[in-house]
Amino acid sequence: FNALFERRQDGTWRLNATAFEGIARADGTSSRHITGYVGSHAPQTHHIKNKVLLSYDLIDRYADAWKKDYTNLYVTMPENVALVYWPGVPWGMQADSDLDVTVEEWVTVANLSNNPQRRPAWTGLHFDQTAEKWMVSLETPVDSESQHLITVGTDILLNTLFDRVINNHLEGAYNFIFRSDGRIIAHPQQVASLRQKRACCMFQKRAMRSSITSSLLLLASWRAMTNRALLLMMRCQKRS
Repeated sequence: FNALFERRQDGTWRLNATAFEGIARADGTSSRHITGYVGSHAPQTHHIKNKVLLSYDLIDRYADAWKKDYTNLYVTMPENVALVYWPGVPWGMQADSDLDVTVEEWVTVANLSNNPQRRPAWTGLHFDQTAEKWMVSLETPVDSESQHLITVGTDILLNTLFDRVINNHLEGAYNFIFRSDGRIIAHPQQVASLRQKRACCMFQKRAMRSSITSSLLLLASWRAMTNRALLLMMRCQKRS
């Protein structure tokens, strides 16, 4: 852990800059574009450190395949930890020292109280203060023996979302995306409203029945990756 992370004067732990700039792997390839943030009050136990290192390994193994189609890949933890793979954006290095990721929607949407089914869950449209970008996020909790260990997430930037879903439509029709509870994720006629209201617009059930034109995005490789994450976290618990 101490070989990868360094403690700042503000009390936070950050992944060394070399993890973003490039670290040589044993097979001759390189690992890059990964940053990490550990809040100043996060427990410094062997269990937490081991979980962080296994999460780093998870991101490192999947990032190269992920970058072709998706913006980023990250792992968050209930202890106020975030490990982020994001080419061109050193998120963990730029995060404010008092950042508490556990209160952000892209973390809370995966909490047991908000997601008792423990399924992948979409956020609404939100603004990431660190990256300074509008996006929606898909978050998948990883539990073991009823304990929430980590959440695996990815973001879809607003421009990318519109290019993939909204701008690609049949003549005379348009697409939009909403959650099962009626909350709008993206709608071509309500972009300004979504931004102003922090993505809290809702559809009435009657409007939903008459206006459905598209379904939620599907990320085909999500299940395999989260299964891998669960295996890694189970190994972490056994070591601890």
